Amino acid sequence: MTMRAFPLRAAVAVLVVVLAALGYALFVKQTRYDTARLSELVIEHPGVKGLKPKAAQAQVVPTASSTYPTVKQLGLSDANGTGSFAATWQGPSSTHDGATVLADLLPTDAAAGKVRTEAAKADLGAGSFSSAKFTLRSHFGVAGVPGAAGSAYSVPESSTSTGGDAYTIVSRFDRVVVSELVESAANGLTQADAVSIARSEYSLLQQVEPGFTMQVTTRPFRPSIIYGAVTLALVALVLVLPGIVRRRRAARHLRQAERARYQYRARGRRAVRRHRTPDWSRPRR
Repeated sequence: MTMRAFPLRAAVAVLVVVLAALGYALFVKQTRYDTARLSELVIEHPGVKGLKPKAAQAQVVPTASSTYPTVKQLGLSDANGTGSFAATWQGPSSTHDGATVLADLLPTDAAAGKVRTEAAKADLGAGSFSSAKFTLRSHFGVAGVPGAAGSAYSVPESSTSTGGDAYTIVSRFDRVVVSELVESAANGLTQADAVSIARSEYSLLQQVEPGFTMQVTTRPFRPSIIYGAVTLALVALVLVLPGIVRRRRAARHLRQAERARYQYRARGRRAVRRHRTPDWSRPRR
């Protein structure tokens, strides 16, 4: 290998590696949709003193069971872009405090806007929780969460439940609609706690929602190994094959030269034999 040829071969080898890397990124992959990724859209802990930091329940909610018609519909027609996840935290065992955050992912901003309207109608009105005997006290804004709205309710004491308060907040960030419910026993969680949870959720969505998808791309092991082996073989050919070809060509030229010299000598001997004096005409010594 000449010093002049090596840089060229190295450059070609680098080009092969670059093209192989691009091909690997584009073609050697498997794509699937994983609803478990929806957990990334909900805060891990509420960050308020009246609730345990670990969720008592955190799970994917089937879109078919949603109370919002648009979520149900898009769960059927665009399951890869629609999903719901809910987390529930409880207070100390001696209280009846609790909080639930439900995040609904929609495939488009327009769909999220529709669900935001449906959620506000379902969760912020006077009759929203009439079956649970909630009495609407007031509506309130949520500072730090653009477009969010909240409602405060009173919960009467009964033979089966302890009286207290409840707070609901509905908000939206791009393609995610968040519905929050906080229930509090007397002297338990407050409206400020509900707002604090909403702010934490909004802050999380600002970080994770842009570009969020349930799509997961993996690289299959065996095809990756085969692809890598083929790439290494091509690089080796680029670096080694020209030298092998050059040596074989040089050997062939050497054999041809040897054959030419042999033929030249053979023709010379025949020519000498043709022109020399016959043995019978030579004088005897």
